[in-house]
Amino acid sequence: MALNRSVMIEIGGKERELKFTIQALEQLETLLPERNIYKVFLDPPFSMTNLVRFIFVGLRSTDKKVTMDKVYKWVEEWLEEKPAETLQEIVGDALIKSGVMGNAKKFNADDNAEDDEAGK
Repeated sequence: MALNRSVMIEIGGKERELKFTIQALEQLETLLPERNIYKVFLDPPFSMTNLVRFIFVGLRSTDKKVTMDKVYKWVEEWLEEKPAETLQEIVGDALIKSGVMGNAKKFNADDNAEDDEAGK
């Protein structure tokens, strides 16, 4: 069984896939002032600039039509309804599922167990 390595997020008026491939992470590091995703991830909260960059790269890995300008707009719309902390949690989950932060297998197993509990 293949691991689910992405997170679905409703942003910009539709559900989108947030996924961090190795290529996406490499691109992300070029956009971060710290040049290191581990430093950013392990020292929360993310700056708004970094949060937008994480979302941009994660969405763009599955949809090449996504632009930075669109992501800024979508995040502004998100913040009218929901807190930035929720976005950071979603990004964190996607990073863990990618395997770059934490154990992707364990996270997916825990996620499935929660789904099973919710279905009871």
